[in-house]
Amino acid sequence: YIDGVSMKEFLERGNNAYIIKQVLDQCFRLDCINLDHGELSNMNKHVIINDKATIIDFDSASINRKVSNVTSATQYLLNYLQSNKDDIFYALRRYKHCICKDCFDNILTALKVK
Repeated sequence: YIDGVSMKEFLERGNNAYIIKQVLDQCFRLDCINLDHGELSNMNKHVIINDKATIIDFDSASINRKVSNVTSATQYLLNYLQSNKDDIFYALRRYKHCICKDCFDNILTALKVK
């Protein structure tokens, strides 16, 4: 058991770029090891926030699917963040073609959490 609040509760309280970056960094690491969580499009149930962010519930995780942790998490965050969606979608498209640090950093910049 991990004590904390859901991602939705956290985001409704206000934007904390540090925690959002932490979640996306974890998603990027999962993408890099080719492990797709499978349920990060709804982070309410799969990310717990206390003094740090923790991704939980890997029941649906797979190494046999194309990874989409960063893209799924970013799509979820778009409902809460005030960022230029065109810039974010452009960065996400580039990232899907090349899962690399530079493309990931472009997403963070577009989200204004870098």
